[in-house]
Amino acid sequence: MSQISNSQATAQPSTGQVATISPPSSPPKYPYDMRLKLLDKIHQALQKAEQCQPRDVNEPSPEIFKAAIDLAWEAVHDCCLKSAYKDDPAAIPAFTQLECTLKHVRFSFSRSTPLYVHEDVLRGPYTFEPCRAALESTQDLLLAIKAPPAELLSSEVVSEEVFKLTLKDLEQSHKSAVSDLIKDPLLAYKELHARLESGGPNALFPELSDMVQFLDLHMHREAISEALCNSSVLTKLHNVAVSRLSQVTEEGFPYRKTVNAIENAVAFLDIYARSRADFKAPPLYHSHRYQYYTYFLKAQTPNHVLLPIFHDVGATALLQMRGVPISFVGVQAETQWVDGFWQSPLEFWYHDINHSRRMFQFFSEHAKSVGVSVIELAEMSHHFIKNEVLPVMAIKQTDSDEEKKQKRMAKMIFFEMFHEDAQAAVKSVAEGSLLRAPNTLTPFEHIIDDETRVMYTMEPGATILAYVYRKLAGNFYDRPDNRQEYICIADFRTQEDVASVANTLVAKLGLNVSSKINTAYAYNDEGLPDDFRMEVEKLIDSGLMVPLSTSLKSKS
Repeated sequence: MSQISNSQATAQPSTGQVATISPPSSPPKYPYDMRLKLLDKIHQALQKAEQCQPRDVNEPSPEIFKAAIDLAWEAVHDCCLKSAYKDDPAAIPAFTQLECTLKHVRFSFSRSTPLYVHEDVLRGPYTFEPCRAALESTQDLLLAIKAPPAELLSSEVVSEEVFKLTLKDLEQSHKSAVSDLIKDPLLAYKELHARLESGGPNALFPELSDMVQFLDLHMHREAISEALCNSSVLTKLHNVAVSRLSQVTEEGFPYRKTVNAIENAVAFLDIYARSRADFKAPPLYHSHRYQYYTYFLKAQTPNHVLLPIFHDVGATALLQMRGVPISFVGVQAETQWVDGFWQSPLEFWYHDINHSRRMFQFFSEHAKSVGVSVIELAEMSHHFIKNEVLPVMAIKQTDSDEEKKQKRMAKMIFFEMFHEDAQAAVKSVAEGSLLRAPNTLTPFEHIIDDETRVMYTMEPGATILAYVYRKLAGNFYDRPDNRQEYICIADFRTQEDVASVANTLVAKLGLNVSSKINTAYAYNDEGLPDDFRMEVEKLIDSGLMVPLSTSLKSKS
């Protein structure tokens, strides 16, 4: 398999000027007793953890971690502690992020109905590896608050000119490697699966080299180095993030350890972004809801492979990969527009984590339901994607404009089924997706009881085709004033167009779905979630999209 790293550079930028950066001259005053007590508790818990490593990294371990985690939770809500560092621009985003992490390791889980379709992702609160990592993050932040004036940071600063040249080389290398992987996803999956099966969760993954270099390069940009001069918190967390990237590079990129280092660097970039005066993205949302799913996904090796990438891949590439449980998790160094919202680096990470979690859950649960292994289902699913799905949507040079329109729409219907709705890429599942009626119960979760418990439930959902229409006619993939025709032709996004192409898919795949069903379901908005419906209503304009329906009768 071609690696997701074709370059041989080390993690540290090879060129640039060296600067010595001093943190702020005087640290903030803080309540020493609370900080020292918590640091002592953390030290004790981490020592215990070193002595008893469970086979399951997500083993509930309250006897080791509960006291320290609960004290940390109390500390991050202490007004005196927060007021002690209020002048540091990175303090609020850093503590908000830590609060989110501590909340997730304390979650308990329940179900409101026996109809909930998924298996539990975690068996309880205070799981081993997530708690260990959370305490390390707490320790890092407490030491960042201390930030003695004598501590100096010697950091290599990369000029913008060098940054752009180095980034261009990295992007070319990474794009080539990702493209090679996409050419034969099944072969790639089998090789990675075998490596993780034989070498364990920290088998060496040189595929992650370019990803680590990309993050390290961004860590040494002039703008970030300037920001370090004004923030003790940012300085300490920068040291930690850069050190971890350097360490995994020296060790040859052990899989899980490298994924953790990447996530930590993304978290730093998020704090940096939110510490800037010009930051305008929404508060944490995906982090608030989905962070604990990373604990689940990281533990699914060798059946699931999480691959962080910084090369932008579109719907076609994601569908090409959909037959195998390799999840591309996007890494961005800056805030970008994704799925109808501005998303900061860590938000985008957890956004993709949730997509990946849902896809792997449906995939592995389908394998279990039909009595095959995950790798056997990967073979079946890959061949379905390659031999049946892709030919329906692949645009040829000889295609007419009408055929190109149809194929772009077909791609978006498949994308809604297999990526957005996360269904397993199997013919019978595709048929069931189109047949799913309005208000069919679908899995969801709510965070309740003062954000201490996740309650899994089943809630009414909309049809696949209703989602396709509303997303294309709205601002989910692009904006009405700037339509991207490689996604779907601007004047080919009506409910009638969606239903017509769905009928074509049914015929070409040999699915048992009537044209009446496709037409009815494309026009019916029942089951759209309230927050989605509210976003749609903001765009209601007869020139852009038809008003929301409340029932099938509204079509007439």
